[in-house]
Amino acid sequence: MGLRQAPADRVAGRSTAVRGKSWFDFHVLRELPTSGKVVRGPNDYLLLGEDFTKACKQTPGFRQGLDGLAELAEVIERSGRKVVFTAGPNKSSVVEPPAVVPDGHRAGAGLLGGKSLIIGDSFSYFALGNLRPLFADGTFLWTGHVSEADLIAAIKGADTVVIQIVQRSITPGHAFATKAFRDKVAAALR
Repeated sequence: MGLRQAPADRVAGRSTAVRGKSWFDFHVLRELPTSGKVVRGPNDYLLLGEDFTKACKQTPGFRQGLDGLAELAEVIERSGRKVVFTAGPNKSSVVEPPAVVPDGHRAGAGLLGGKSLIIGDSFSYFALGNLRPLFADGTFLWTGHVSEADLIAAIKGADTVVIQIVQRSITPGHAFATKAFRDKVAAALR
């Protein structure tokens, strides 16, 4: 920001004027900002544009993270439990929180019997209204808000483990993708 722009950014009412222009452009002219920061998705759902450009790149780190998560799923399945793994695309809604999750962001393929554990992030949490009908008895654990010991104990007590992770979180360093975490889960499930 140059010195000439600084005073203009601080003019009283500027923020209101910018929001008003954005509202007019979107609702009346049906235009989105040319910056690419917002992209119109299906059914006029607004998404962050950066997520589309990052989502299409499969880096070596993404592949390693995905492989680590697949190995975790195998550890859980070897114990006789079902695993449902979903990697949601990097589509962040510009509406917080999303009232309705767009099609294609749902885990599972029908009602799962037994005790299910849904492990996910904030996106999964806000989508619970859409996810819960898929499970006869489901418990949700929000990653980052539960201890590793409690997470492993919940996996041990479940018949089905649903792991829902947004694509941008899949890295070799993701807690679930590490060998150390897999080894702890394997030991607990023996």
